[in-house]
Order: sequence, then C-alpha cells, then structure tokens
Amino acid sequence: MSADSTTESDGLPTFPDQSRRYGRQFADVYDNFFPMSEASPVVDRLMRLLEDRAPTVVELGAGTGRITVPLADAGCDVIAVDSSPDLLASLRSWTDDPERDRGRIVAVEDDMRTYRGTTERNLALCICATISMVANRDEQLATLRTLRSLVSDNGCVVVETHNPAVVEALSPGGTGSFDFEVHELGVVDARSVLSGDHWHMRWEWGEGAERRAVDEHSLVTTPEQLARLAADADLELLCVEAGWDASQTLDTAPTYVAFFAPRSGSTTLPTHQERPPR
Repeated sequence: MSADSTTESDGLPTFPDQSRRYGRQFADVYDNFFPMSEASPVVDRLMRLLEDRAPTVVELGAGTGRITVPLADAGCDVIAVDSSPDLLASLRSWTDDPERDRGRIVAVEDDMRTYRGTTERNLALCICATISMVANRDEQLATLRTLRSLVSDNGCVVVETHNPAVVEALSPGGTGSFDFEVHELGVVDARSVLSGDHWHMRWEWGEGAERRAVDEHSLVTTPEQLARLAADADLELLCVEAGWDASQTLDTAPTYVAFFAPRSGSTTLPTHQERPPR
C-alpha cells in the first residue's frame, strides 16, 4: 500500500487524491501498459465526430499523450490538460519531436475539476477512465461541468469509464487476482478489490529488490449515474457505446463510452454501435 493512503476497517485503502499521485507512480511505465500504438480505434472514432467540424479538441486527463498526440498527427489542434507534471513531461517529449507540428498541442498543467479554458472546442474528452479517478460524485459533476464549459454549443463531449459488469467479474466476492504480460515489464500480477463503488487495483512486477507495485483507485460509475450527473452539467446523453470498435458488447467490453451534447445545441452523431444506457 502506498505511503499516502490510510486504511479503513475493512482493509480497503481510503480513496486518495490522485491528481498528482497517479502520475508519480505511472509516468515511466504508462506507455507500457497502454501503448500509443494501440490507440488507432479511439482516434478513428473521434475523428469521425469531427468530420463536419473544425478539428479543435480539449482532453482532460491527457496524461502522456496516448490520444492527444495521434489526434494532433491527424490534424487536430489539441489542448491537453493534466494535473500531473510527471505525465505532462512525457507528453512534452512527444511534442518536442522535430518531425511533429509542435503548435498543434498546448499542454496545460491544471485540475480537470476546476480548469476553465479561454476558447471553446468542438470535441471535449475525458476518456481512458479518467473520470473514475476522482473521489466522489460531486467531483465527477465538477469535471462534467468543466467539459460543458469547454465545448461549443454544437460540439460533442465524450466520456469513457470502466464497465461495472467487468469490474464485478474481476472481483468475485469482492476480491480477485490475475496476471498478464506487459511489454518490457514481463508478467504483471494484478489484485482487484471492490467495496461498494470503490475499486482498488494493485499491479506488481519484477523480482527481488526490483519488485515494484503501483495502485489505482476508481469510482465505479454506471451509465445511468453518469447520465444523471451529466444532465446536472447541462449535457444531454446521445448514446452509449461498448468500447471503441463494433466487435464489443456492453456486457463484455472493459469500458463504455458515453457521448453527450450541450442541451442548447443541435449536435448529431455518426452512428457506430448505438445503445441506450442500461
């Protein structure tokens, strides 16, 4: 357990503020767990949303640039917001590449719960389950209000988070464990603990003195809960999709993706795998 977490009576760590903590743990290995080379389905889907709009994007929780960088390479102007200086340092290493158009990405160190930009964007993102990393529903609502403040009236807000059904399957009876292979790290042992809507994942890898552990805490959120919060942020749910490609279903996809429009706008959505919230 990390030094900045305390333990409740049931043995589950309290939900820590992950605004900087997450980046300190993951910055040097994030791209091993979530390689940019596997982001194509996400980028392709997002680019379809911009077919009839100027390619202006803001991403909350941009991290190392896994989505930001390929969006910029595809011609988007992206404001990349993250509270972690460690993750943004990795993102800036991509933007410093002389073969890239550096002006297409503006990296901003700020808190997604309170950030307010100066220009509206046609696409506002909070994906890769970033909205699950805040401690309570009020903070999720604050994040959704940030997204609403940043998107144009005819733009689209996209939120991706963990699929509760899959989280429960990984934690039968409240706990579960499994292992998987990660590029350059080898076998990673994973432990899942679920208590109510608080999900704690711990990953460990390496041997002996090189053994390393990192933690992630998530606030599990159903599509219905997310839709209600979004309504309070003046956003209207357009549809919910299972992951990023048409081969997945809402029963088995690790994440779901919710698409929203400002209530005052007239956004339409290119269809993919439209499903009502469940």
